Amino acid sequence: MSVDPLTHFHTLLLSRKKNKNFIRYLEDALQNTGFDYGVSTILGRAGRNSNKYFLPRLPVNNWDDLSLLRAKLDGGYDWLHWLQLLKKSILHNPTLFQDGADVLSHNKW
Repeated sequence: MSVDPLTHFHTLLLSRKKNKNFIRYLEDALQNTGFDYGVSTILGRAGRNSNKYFLPRLPVNNWDDLSLLRAKLDGGYDWLHWLQLLKKSILHNPTLFQDGADVLSHNKW
């Protein structure tokens, strides 16, 4: 029985800025082990400048009709990428909440 090699990869990246060393390491590892490309959890469309190992993706659902799919492919959903970045920066930035917690815990009102 012959088995085709695995050449595609999917990764979960919380933040490109925070994980730069890991991303460089992972890209080198994927390249050196023969992967052709990969996709990430980043929303959006891939372009010429996209890293082929961390390509953005478009969500496609069973209930998407042809016109909605076309809108996604034409860039109608590109704004979701910025919303995703905003959400991740708020939820994954403990310093935003730490200052408020310090104020509450020390009764500095």
